[in-house]
Amino acid sequence: MRRVVAVIGGAGSLGKNLCRMALDSGFRILAVDSDENRLALLCRCFPPTEGHLLDVRDTAGVLSLVKRTGVTTIVNCAARKHVGWCEQNAQDAVEINAMASMALTAALADAMPQCRYVYIGTDKSVNPICSYAMSKLLGERDALNRGHSVVRGVNFLFSGGSVLDIWQSQLAAGLAFNVVTNPDCTRFCMPLNDMAALVWQAVLSGKAGMFYPQHVYRISPKALFDGFCIMAGVTNPPVVEIPLSPGEKVTEDLDFAAAVTVLTDPVAVASLLRKAVVWK
Repeated sequence: MRRVVAVIGGAGSLGKNLCRMALDSGFRILAVDSDENRLALLCRCFPPTEGHLLDVRDTAGVLSLVKRTGVTTIVNCAARKHVGWCEQNAQDAVEINAMASMALTAALADAMPQCRYVYIGTDKSVNPICSYAMSKLLGERDALNRGHSVVRGVNFLFSGGSVLDIWQSQLAAGLAFNVVTNPDCTRFCMPLNDMAALVWQAVLSGKAGMFYPQHVYRISPKALFDGFCIMAGVTNPPVVEIPLSPGEKVTEDLDFAAAVTVLTDPVAVASLLRKAVVWK
């Protein structure tokens, strides 16, 4: 029997790459998203993809879709992910990142207990200090408590809305670049396609529990920016120094053993970025 995967947030950066992997593997793929334009673009680029315009908070709508199409696995990529935004809009963050997911896992337990569920986690939920981190931690714990899967993410290079995406937009518009220059600040990063591959591994495994990256990079925002400039061919860039957003840590924590490559050389960062560019 052909397996059917529904990707909630399927028109986002991670979701798009998962849809492509599912199609390459011969799966039937349903992309569920609340953004009409991005969903239409995805379906035109990958015609076998079936687009469904739904909000993750519409539990009844999502459940109805899952039941009538015989979905075997749901991957929930939908999230509020900007730390500063979530601090200012905590209720919205909790609704999207936690409550919507918890409502869906509860509905699946009652109506479709055989359907697997994969939740996208974050390293920010390790020793959480902000609304974003706490909302994601709630979603992670609920998925695990109900016997589902959680994939621990870090910062995805070139994901939509990421700092690299913002710099690309600022470059295209001829604007100054907003850069956090705190010398002590670092972030764990991984290419977006590596994260998609890890999520797809969780889907194919059929196993519950946590899935972790085996390799991540630790990069400061300044080194990331310098590497971006090399990759983009930008010299003497205009920079506006900005502080960390409310709720952001200076350094992140990991709760798993992984090979960590520390990159401080902008040339090495630029090399990584060239390999990491994917359709977002």
